[in-house]
This record gives sequence, structure tokens and C-alpha cells, in this order.
Amino acid sequence: MTRLSIRLIETSKRKALLSAACTLMLFTAFQPAALAQGGYDTTDIAPPEEVIDQGPKPAPQEFHQKGDEQFVPGTSKYYEPRAENDLEKWFSQYDEIRKKYESTPEERQYFESLASKPPGSGLSDDDRKFLQDMAGRYSEAFNQMREVEGCSETMHLHRAYGSFLAQQSSVYNDYIRILGEPNAVDMRTGRPLTAGMTDKRRYLYQLEKSNKLMDFRTRQTYHITKNPYEQRERQ
Repeated sequence: MTRLSIRLIETSKRKALLSAACTLMLFTAFQPAALAQGGYDTTDIAPPEEVIDQGPKPAPQEFHQKGDEQFVPGTSKYYEPRAENDLEKWFSQYDEIRKKYESTPEERQYFESLASKPPGSGLSDDDRKFLQDMAGRYSEAFNQMREVEGCSETMHLHRAYGSFLAQQSSVYNDYIRILGEPNAVDMRTGRPLTAGMTDKRRYLYQLEKSNKLMDFRTRQTYHITKNPYEQRERQ
């Protein structure tokens, strides 16, 4: 066998080994997430704030010693979370504020008709009063939410809803200037008010959807009475 043949054989072996190694790496990198202990497929089923079951757990007394009561030992079930605060009272106040101050479908449609007008096209007295009233209502709703006593279980919803109210009030005030003043600019940045309005309204739309989902999940977790205002809103 010539030296050339030996070299060709060795080169072929190296290529085969390299190919096998690459195949193994690709298989490892792209294979589906492994099943958790106990055979439960946990891929994409648990919300970020929940913990995925990882199989058998210590005896109950060890849970109490460690201060961890999240899992029922040896199962994939969860202990029922217990609220430390009066969540029925919190949601009652929150629901009442939403019912009293948030815009109706008719008011939203009216606002959309105003927002679709060209900047600087002018405002009638009725249109200006409508925007002023809406800005004032959302501002008052924000102040009312500040008076609601905070709970650890609803802390994130409390803050997110307060942020939504404050920013929605700001949008109504901005449109008074956008429609009433030619070339209205942001007092803080010096940029035209219309420049970022589309993104601002898109963000508020997503924030409102996120808040409603957070509302639903919190009620479901702690078995809170459904919001009758929300049901009427969807009809």
C-alpha cells in the first residue's frame, strides 16, 4: 500500500470522526426539552412565576422546616396558595374604580374619531371638553388607586394599573394640544408630540391587555369573585 493511499485512508477516518462529533453536538443542542423526573413534560406549560415539578419531594415535615409548601410531596400537584390579606376587599375597590372612571365603548369610539384627525386641524368646544373630561377622569382614577391599601398578592397589578391610568390621562391631554395647536411639541424633549404617539398608544394597548390577564390569573389563583363589570364590558 502506497503512502498516498495510507494518507487518504487516514484523512477519510478523520472526516468520519468529525462528522459523527458534529452530528452528536447538533442532536444534543436541538433535541426537545427533557422530561422532568416522574415523566411529566414541562415544556412551555408553566407561567414564569410558577415552579415546575421536579419529581418526589421530602416528607411534609421537611417542607415545614424549610418553609416551602409549594408542592404536595411525591406528586405533581400544588398546595393551594393562601392569601394573607383581604383580597375580596381589594378587588371590590379596584372594580369600583374601573366601573366608575374607565371609558365606555362609545367614548373610546369617539376618541378614535378625534385621534384620526390631522394634527392642528382644530377642536370644537365639545371635543375639547370631552378630552379634558377624559383626562380628568383617568387622573382621578389614578388618585383613587393610590388610596387603595396595597396587598402583596396584588402588588404588580396595583402598580401596572396605576401606570396605565396615569399614561392614559396624559394621552388625552396630549391630543388637546396635537389637534388644537399647529406643530405642537413635547415640552420636555422639544420633539413634535405626534412623533411617538403611535408607539405610546400601542404600548398602552398592550399594557391594558397585560393588566386584564394579570387580573384574571390573580382572581383564579385566590378564588376571588369574578368582576361583573368585566363581563358587561365583553358583551
